[in-house]
Amino acid sequence: MSAALHRLPTELVELTCILGALSKADISSLRLVCRQLAKQVTPAFFQVYLDTITTDLSPKSLSRLEEISQHAQARQAVRTLVIDGMLSLPTELGSIELGQNIPGPWHRSSQGFLEPPFPAEIERLLHHTLIGGLPNCRSFVLSDNDGEKEGVNIDWVPLSDILALLLHCISEYRLPIKSFAIDFTILETEMIDITRFSTDVYRSSRFEEVWANHLQDLYLNFNDLRDLDRVQDFVTTIVARARNLRKLSLNFSAGFNADLVNDLLSFSPAWRPPLYYLSIRHVIFKDVDQFLGFLSLFRDTLRCFSSRLLGLRTGSWRQALPALTQTLPHLDELDIGSFSECIRISQHRLQLNYCYFCPIRNEPYPEDLELIAKAPKRGALITGVKYKGRSVDTVLELLVKTGYVFTRDGKISWSEQ
Repeated sequence: MSAALHRLPTELVELTCILGALSKADISSLRLVCRQLAKQVTPAFFQVYLDTITTDLSPKSLSRLEEISQHAQARQAVRTLVIDGMLSLPTELGSIELGQNIPGPWHRSSQGFLEPPFPAEIERLLHHTLIGGLPNCRSFVLSDNDGEKEGVNIDWVPLSDILALLLHCISEYRLPIKSFAIDFTILETEMIDITRFSTDVYRSSRFEEVWANHLQDLYLNFNDLRDLDRVQDFVTTIVARARNLRKLSLNFSAGFNADLVNDLLSFSPAWRPPLYYLSIRHVIFKDVDQFLGFLSLFRDTLRCFSSRLLGLRTGSWRQALPALTQTLPHLDELDIGSFSECIRISQHRLQLNYCYFCPIRNEPYPEDLELIAKAPKRGALITGVKYKGRSVDTVLELLVKTGYVFTRDGKISWSEQ
C-alpha cells in the first residue's frame, strides 16, 4: 500500500516536473491523470492479485489477512481463501499440535475435539476477518500443497483441525459459503483424520441450513481408510445436504466411492441437486443400472461429465456409453477416459482390465474431439476423449466401435464380447 504520485507533496511534484521542463498546466494535468489512473487501476490490481489468497494460519499470515480485511478496496477483491498445511509431520519432529506457534490456549473436549473459546488470533479470523472483513470471500480450499510455505515444518498445522474450524465457522456464524474444496494431493498426506472433530459439527440444523441454501461447488479429493464408517458418514452427509450444488467432484478410493454411490442413491428423490458439472474418479460400479441410475439423478440439468478410472463388469461399457445421452439429454461436454472392465477373482479381490481406443485415429471424428493419450507421443495408447459440442452421440458411438480391452488372453474388441 505504498504512496501514489498524486499523494506526494505538491512542491515535490512541481520540482520534479519543472526539472523535466513541464508547464504549470501540464503539472496540473499530470496530477489529475495520476489521480484518475490510481482510481481506475487500483481495483483492477486488487482483483488480479487478491482474488485468491493463501494462509497457513501462522501469526504472520493471519496478520496479513487482517491487514487486507481492513483495506477498503482490497477486502472487496478477495473471493477465495486457500488454507494450506500438513496432515502429518516427519517422525523425527514428533507430534505437533495445532496452534503451537499461536499464543493462547487451545481447548479440547474429553474426546479430543477442538472447542471454543479459541486463541485470540483465531477468534479474530473467524469473527472479524471471515465474517465481516472479507465480504466477498465465499470459496474455501483446504490444501496440502499450494503456494510457498513460510517457516519450517514444525510451524504447520494439521488440516483435520483446520477443517473442524471451518465447519464450526459455517455452523455457528452461518457463513454463506458458495464453494468448498478438500484437495489433498501429496501421497504421504492423503489421509485426513475425521475423528478429530465431532459429527455434531456437520449434522447440526444450523450447518444443514447454511450448507443446503448456499453451497454450489463441492470438490473432495482424499483417501482415508483408518475409520471408514466415520469418513463415509461425513462425506455422505455433506454431499447429500448440499441441495443446490452446481458442480460436484469426487475422488476417493475405489471401494469407498462405490459405497458412497449407494448411499447417495438412497437419498433420492430428496437429493436431486441442479448439477451442470459432475466429475467422478475411482469408482467400480456394481452394474450398468447403478451407473446410469446415479447419473439419472441429474438428468434435467447435467451438461458436462468428467470421469477417470471407472469400472464395470466385462462387456458392460458397450451398453453403458450409448445410453449416456438418453440418461443425460442435455449433455454437451465430455472428458472421459481410463475405463476398466472388472472380473471378480475372490470375495475381496478384483482383476481390472483396462480399455483403449487406438483405432479411433483411423475413423472420421468431429474436429473438436481431443484424444487422450497414455503418453504425449506419437503412437501412444488412446485412453479416452475430450469433447464439447452437439455431436456427443457420435463421439460415444466411436468409442463403442473402437474400444478394446487387454486381458490375459490378449486384445479383445468390445464388439467381440
